[in-house]
Amino acid sequence: SMLFKLDTALNEIWHKVYQSPSNFITTGIFDLLVDESGYTLFGGTRNYGITYDTNYRHQSIIIKTDTAGNQQWHYASPKAALTDCQGVISEALRTKDGGYLYSTSAMAYNAAIPTAAIDLQSKRVLIKLDAARNKLWQTAIDAYYSRCSGISYMKIIELADSSFKVVTHVTVDSFGKNF
Repeated sequence: SMLFKLDTALNEIWHKVYQSPSNFITTGIFDLLVDESGYTLFGGTRNYGITYDTNYRHQSIIIKTDTAGNQQWHYASPKAALTDCQGVISEALRTKDGGYLYSTSAMAYNAAIPTAAIDLQSKRVLIKLDAARNKLWQTAIDAYYSRCSGISYMKIIELADSSFKVVTHVTVDSFGKNF
């Protein structure tokens, strides 16, 4: 993945390339947070397996840089099976306690996988990390109704009382929810 800094005329000032923190390939960076200390990039990686193959693995990644784009640290979730919902981060935020809350794409093209940790057909997973990037909890929420959906777009905000609001779209394919 690449991060570019451009001037007001859209001329490149610099760009940085970030490699996957493992031998996986980067699936993509899908969210970016900017603050006074630098940039935080959110995305995912995967191996070269086929998504229906039991050897297929993916993981969520977070890359923190300084204001010059130099990598400060990275987080990678455990390399997980398709059914473990530790896929690409599509939406994230820095929480008031210094941690992160993010939403993953389960990449569930076949929701009838018998070993699934949750019902992947109609759920998204929100994962909370503390400031040291330790996983505190995860929860599944209804987000889309389609075996054909890829990344389901959503927005997460933290309220004054440290609770969260989540908004997402619902995709219903032509076969309906129970196809």
